[in-house]
Amino acid sequence: MYADLENALKRYGREADLRKAIRNARICIIDDQIDHLKSFVRGLNDEGFTNLVQKTHIESINELLENDYDLIVLDLQGVADGISADDGIGVIASLKESDPAMPILVVSGTNTSPDKSKIINQADLIRIKPVLPGDLASDIEDILKNRKSQYWGALAVLKELHKIKPEVTCPRIMYQLLLESCPSHLSCIAVAEP
Repeated sequence: MYADLENALKRYGREADLRKAIRNARICIIDDQIDHLKSFVRGLNDEGFTNLVQKTHIESINELLENDYDLIVLDLQGVADGISADDGIGVIASLKESDPAMPILVVSGTNTSPDKSKIINQADLIRIKPVLPGDLASDIEDILKNRKSQYWGALAVLKELHKIKPEVTCPRIMYQLLLESCPSHLSCIAVAEP
């Protein structure tokens, strides 16, 4: 059922508008290694991203929260040692405590201890360096797609509801909720009706 809904959204879900919204998203990239930071920014610029903010270090969590970023790309070492003894891991914990919906993409070459894995797993995605620009762009698209499109967001919520209580959120109810969240010109989703 989900594959049919996803295909219908791809065909009729205004992909160009969604791609433009993602490419214009306000993204903060934090990495203490200047070479990595410049490489990420250059690669994402080449992929069409236009609203990138680069930082080698942050002084406070409020610095991130007050700037209304759509996504934080975060290294785990050397970026916030003045804020937390846990450095980037402390940033994840503080951001998720202050704004649980804040999307975070961790890009790090650092191995972490198992006792910190619960905090790191709060990130939306974790990537090990080195990361190719195309892969980073794809990761950002995957994370922001559900946040920049009400249709993709509705589908993501329905998938999560189905994971939690599959017996309550039967396919017909999920289908109806998604259909109601989409405009009438997306009636093509009817082909996916269970």
